Amino acid sequence: MKKHIIIIIAVLGISLRAQELPKNFRETVQMEYNSIGKEQIRTELKMTFDQYYEFRADEYLDKQKFYKSIIEKSGAKNFSSVNDLCGNGTFEEGDILANEWNFYWAGSDYAGLLQTGSNVSYIANSGNTRINTGNFAGYAAGYGDHINQVHHQVQSVGADPTFSALSKVYSFPAGNTRSLRLGNKHCAFGRESIAKVVAITPSNSTLYFSYAFVTENPSGHGSDLPFFEVNIKDATDPANINYNNLVNLGGGSNRIKADNPLLTPNSTTAATRWKDWTCVTADLSSLIGKTVIIEFNNRDCNQGAHYAYTYLDNICIGCGNAPSNEGSASIDQGQSDSCGIPGNICVNYTVPNANDPSMKIDLQLIKNGAVVSTLQSPVFTTNGSYCFNLNANNLGNLLGGFDYRVVGHAASGNFTFPDKIIGAVTEGVKQGPNNDYTYICSKWDNPCCQADLAIWNVAGTPDPIPTTQQTNPDATIAFEQFEIHQSSTIPITELRISITDIIYNYNYESCGKCESDPALWGSLLNPFNSSVGGLQFLPGSSGVNVQGNLIANNQGVRELVWRNPNGAMLQQGTILPVMYLLPPVSDIPCCVTSVIICIKISWKDANCKVCETFGCSHIELINEAAKVTGGRG
Repeated sequence: MKKHIIIIIAVLGISLRAQELPKNFRETVQMEYNSIGKEQIRTELKMTFDQYYEFRADEYLDKQKFYKSIIEKSGAKNFSSVNDLCGNGTFEEGDILANEWNFYWAGSDYAGLLQTGSNVSYIANSGNTRINTGNFAGYAAGYGDHINQVHHQVQSVGADPTFSALSKVYSFPAGNTRSLRLGNKHCAFGRESIAKVVAITPSNSTLYFSYAFVTENPSGHGSDLPFFEVNIKDATDPANINYNNLVNLGGGSNRIKADNPLLTPNSTTAATRWKDWTCVTADLSSLIGKTVIIEFNNRDCNQGAHYAYTYLDNICIGCGNAPSNEGSASIDQGQSDSCGIPGNICVNYTVPNANDPSMKIDLQLIKNGAVVSTLQSPVFTTNGSYCFNLNANNLGNLLGGFDYRVVGHAASGNFTFPDKIIGAVTEGVKQGPNNDYTYICSKWDNPCCQADLAIWNVAGTPDPIPTTQQTNPDATIAFEQFEIHQSSTIPITELRISITDIIYNYNYESCGKCESDPALWGSLLNPFNSSVGGLQFLPGSSGVNVQGNLIANNQGVRELVWRNPNGAMLQQGTILPVMYLLPPVSDIPCCVTSVIICIKISWKDANCKVCETFGCSHIELINEAAKVTGGRG
């Protein structure tokens, strides 16, 4: 009786296990096993079909268990604790954080198999269990104990231990010092991944990340080859619903295997290969409103004897001008318009460094968060620039403001590279709806430069207070400092400070009506004739001689200019000292209590684009107290 009960329980367990596996799972595994050569089964895989099937079933069920655990952790069905896609995405903190990521690693006791001839067993752990210390290089035979191997480890700048030409940390963006490495040089069915449960919104509907890949490339292994992949699974049913087609790592696949033509050496028969860093963009706008699992997954050879590891970085950092051998696209700011019909949007592009390269560019026109039409370029085979001409015919009903996005389709023959995407499908290249391009230019429109220096008066410094001016004793001055609060990202060729208005305040309105010069004079001075961060001051830029008694000579300096035709990278913290020059108090009627001086600070970048910021200073003339009004920045 006991024997019968044990058999019934065993059969019931097998039946329940089979229900958790995908339909036709056994048939699929049988086909995989049959594709493996007999010699490879004998010398490498070392499993019968039944052993291989149980191993593959354990692997599948354990991964589903991982997905289920992180869904439950995120708040079950209501996903009340979904992760921030960008949190700990650059790894500059020096570690991979358990409060931001979920971890998976797996492998086998393959070393024990070699020594004892026993069956291979599958070992795995997941959830908050990270292994960021341990062995990286394999044993002499290439196998090792996965519990003592490193699986998730943040890397510092330096050369990859297998290929010295590959850096462990991407050179993009400037100043990048950390990356994450998934995997190691052990093998024996190693797997490692990190994952997040993320609610997709318009603000995170474009997935950016950078990666590099090192792998052994055994011949004749087909689908069992090592790989790196990005999985996007529906959090309501990760076993059956995925959106992996939204990620293209090359050839239209979310997976890059050891035999991929993107890897170096270019010969797919090379025993060990690597892929240099590249930045990838994936459009997730079709998932807005959904909650998904985003997983970065590294896998060793599925026959057990070959390793792979992956470097990962820059999650949420846009691709911008990231270096790439797979083609690139960037908006030509100097040639592109921001308003007016007809107008141009121009794109600089490079074709892939590959055989039979090509690049084709789409300009998607967006209104209210939806693509309404797409303009297409010819197919290019050499590097260059292309301008899309915007006119009434191709804009159709896009009167007013609209957004746009650039998508570059790079290829080598029939092999497609990851698309080069600039902008989000929900709001284009600039944050906010329908504001990338305006149909009509008003006189107030300004083609703002790329370098937002964020200039305003220095925090914590005294307000402008009038004092006696030594070199011009017949004048009153007030001193103020301005500061650059954000470093420039491209060279600045010119910086200007201009007076836009001078307003005198009176005790009595009638006093203001009868008074005229000299009470309404005012000038700007650079007190030390000082340069600003590589821009040289031009004393004669206003067209007057700034020496001597300006008030007595009826001269006015309304503008200060700093210039460098070669451009200068202005840095945060740089100070711009300014003097406001006013008539002496003796020449100002007693009914004048204060003066408001309004100025414009503008700067021009290397592409001749101009940015402007405005503000006013309130200077008391009677009680020598000053108060800044308005604001800068």
